[in-house]
Formats: sequence, C-alpha cells, structure tokens
Amino acid sequence: MLRFYVVQSIVLGIVVHELLAISRGVRKKTLRLSQISQDELLDSPFLTRTSLGLLRLAIGIFELGLIAHRCLMGPADNKFCNVVDEGKHCVPYGGIWLFATFTIWSWVGQGIYFFIIGLAPFVNLGRRSWLQQTLWVLYEIMFPMAILVTVVVWLVLVPYLNKAVEDGRSRNIETHQLMQRVLYSFSGLSFHCLNLVFMLLEFSLNKISIERAHRPFILLFGCAYVEFATVFHSLFGVWFYFFLDYRRNISIIFYPLLVLTVLLFFRCAIWLNERKLAWMSKAKSLDSRGRSRQVKTKRRAESRSPSSSLTSPPPRSRSKGRKRPGKSPGGGKRGGSRGASKTRVKTKGAK
Repeated sequence: MLRFYVVQSIVLGIVVHELLAISRGVRKKTLRLSQISQDELLDSPFLTRTSLGLLRLAIGIFELGLIAHRCLMGPADNKFCNVVDEGKHCVPYGGIWLFATFTIWSWVGQGIYFFIIGLAPFVNLGRRSWLQQTLWVLYEIMFPMAILVTVVVWLVLVPYLNKAVEDGRSRNIETHQLMQRVLYSFSGLSFHCLNLVFMLLEFSLNKISIERAHRPFILLFGCAYVEFATVFHSLFGVWFYFFLDYRRNISIIFYPLLVLTVLLFFRCAIWLNERKLAWMSKAKSLDSRGRSRQVKTKRRAESRSPSSSLTSPPPRSRSKGRKRPGKSPGGGKRGGSRGASKTRVKTKGAK
C-alpha cells in the first residue's frame, strides 16, 4: 500500500501543478488560446482548403469506423489476464473493453480531431472560437501521444512480450501470445503504426503551431489515463501495461520516467514545429524573391523589344525652346545685321 500512496502522490502532485500552471496562464494571458484563427487551422501550403478537408475527413472516418467495427464485433473469446500471487484476473479483450487501453484513447482522440476539422471547411467556424481552441489543443495532445504510443509499443512492449514468450516461464504466457497476435493484426498495426503516420501527415500539411505554454494539457491527459487505469484495476484486477502496476518495486521509477518521456516527446513535437515554420518562412521569402525577379526580367524584356519602341512616344528634343548661341531667331548670326549695315554705308559713299 505504501507504493500505491507514493504513486498517487506523484500523479496528484503533477495534476495540481499543471492546473495551477493553466490558472496562471489564463490570468497572465500566456496560453494565448484566442490567437488561433480559422485560416491557421484550415489552410495548407500545399493543398487547397477543400482538398485538405476531404483528406482529414477520410482519415477521421477510417479511424472512427475501425474502432466502431471492433466494438460492434463484441468481446471475443480471448481473455486478457493478469496472473499474480493473489490469483488470476481476466477481462475480455475486444468490444467496448478496448477503451480501457491508452492506445484506443489516443486513436479515438485522433479520429474525433480529424473528423471535426475535416468538416470545418464546409461549416463556418468563425463564431465558434471555443471549437477552434479545442481543435488546437487536441492536435497538440494527439501528435506527441502518437509518437509515445508507437515508440513505447515497439521499443518496450514488443521486446518484453517476445522475451516472455521465448522464455516460456511467464505466468501470463497465454496473454503474451494473444498480445503478439493482436499487435501484428490489421487493427493492431493500424492502432500502433498508422496513428503516427496520420499525425505526421497532418503535421506536414497544416500551418498549426505548437505552443510551449500548452504543456499542462498533455500531462493532464496522461494523468487522466493513469487514474482511470488505477480505478479499472481496483474493479477488475487487470493492468493492461505492466509498468503502471504500482505493486511492482520498479513502479516508483517507471512513473517519473513516463512523465519525462511525455515531456520529451512534447519537446520533440515543438522542435519539429519550429523547423517546419522556419522552412515555410524561408520558402515563402524565396518564392517572393523569385517572383520579383520574374517581374523585373519581364519589364526589361518589354523595354528592349522593338514593338515597345514603336508604340512608345517619341523622345523630347533637347533643343526645343532653346536659342542656339551666336545665332539670331531668323537663323543668322547675331553680328550679321551690323555687317550688312556697314556694307550699305560704304556703298553710298562710293556713289
């Protein structure tokens, strides 16, 4: 029980700290939730708004449709069991029971995000600022969580299952073999691989930024699942993730390590977003420079073409309105009239 209180103290301490951070952000206006715009949510540097909306809508329908199909199939005969010293505890692995896993929490969150934002180009969101802010925060949560799910499953859970099955000494050998079959099925690969592919595709096509001040939302989402998993275990005696089992001595290390892992992936998402925005601004400046050069080249070509010289007005004469030095208005030199008068006087004297 001591480990239980220690783990709960860690989780509740994180929750209180992040709620206080949100309160400070709202009071000091550092969350900047109101700065998100409809254009930032719906526009893409590569696709039109309609094309991006249709792509998002298709992904959302696929994700929600797949989980709905799994739920409608109902719980299978397979059982997910935890065998401990106190006995064997099992729950059906299928149907609505899948919502007890963190993978499905993230998958459904992605599906809701893609479906709503896919409909947004066809519905005016201008007066629904709360919906814009919700979509923004949901995107910021789902992107690092997709990285978390894929990395933890393929780098932690799969090696753990493979080793347990190869040794053959695990008390949960049947559950481990079941998980191996599930992870390599179509739905398992979709939940644990396509989730990251879809979010990376969304990240590369959109203009949405990721704010450092929104870190509390990511940690609160993770803490919400931890508390849910604790209540689920108290009701049914089953942990879907061995590292959340507070009865293990190593759980005291796993819980802080999980928090650091979530923060690491959130920081990774921020770094990728910064690189993307820098690349987009650089590409935009290069494009504007290229366009200005094209305009200048076109103007030079038009000024040099013979057709432009024919249509252009004749150049103004420099001598127009000016008197040439040394000449009279009639075209003679200024001294010409004086010379003519002297000649006439000489002629009269000769006579």
